[in-house]
Amino acid sequence: TVGQSIMGDQVVAMKLASGSEIRYLSQWAIDVKVCQSSFANDASLKDLERSDLTTHVYEGGFKVWECARDLCELIEQEPEIVKGKNVLELGCGAGLPSIVALKEGAETVLMQDFNGPVLECFTLENVRLNGLDTGRCHFVAGPWTQLRETVPERSADVILSSETIYNENDYESLHDSIAHALKEDGIALIGAKMFYFGLSGCAPAFSEYVKTRGILNVKEKKIIQASVPRIILELARVR
Repeated sequence: TVGQSIMGDQVVAMKLASGSEIRYLSQWAIDVKVCQSSFANDASLKDLERSDLTTHVYEGGFKVWECARDLCELIEQEPEIVKGKNVLELGCGAGLPSIVALKEGAETVLMQDFNGPVLECFTLENVRLNGLDTGRCHFVAGPWTQLRETVPERSADVILSSETIYNENDYESLHDSIAHALKEDGIALIGAKMFYFGLSGCAPAFSEYVKTRGILNVKEKKIIQASVPRIILELARVR
């Protein structure tokens, strides 16, 4: 199981099954960073206190979502997935799977999030908190519909993404981003809840969408039993 503890007011430590820890900024520290930054009056953040996400305005990047932890555990258990590889994380938020990938020997990591304030005030700070070389990291903000303009074609050996399939309206742009960036022999790992109550997306619906497009194969990599079951999907190019 994964636990977490508060280290003072500023840092949260997530403890993985192995006993290793990943550190990330607390909500209080995030609020301070945002207030001190050029993003203090950013329109995309005005609803932060009322909602975890506002579709296509603020996509929840300041919150650590459950399935990110599942990807962290998987990468730590199977480090060969990322060792020496170029990794892309879509909808990275806190960037915790990317941080574990860096710890496990990824060559480079590109972290993408919808919101620039998330990358500057949270993701980058989390990389630093874990004592990692920021020179191996690159960051890109914006929607998946613009990914072709910022991420080279077939440049990622491994694509990571967690809690990003809750909205069926985004399936096309997420799928096409993976299809654009994934190398010929690469894999994408998507961590998700099996179902998202009150939202349009779910793991079976996303898998079915991928199959209907005929560009990528999809299979179950791992199922995590819980009150709301979780899954890690593995995608690869159809050959």
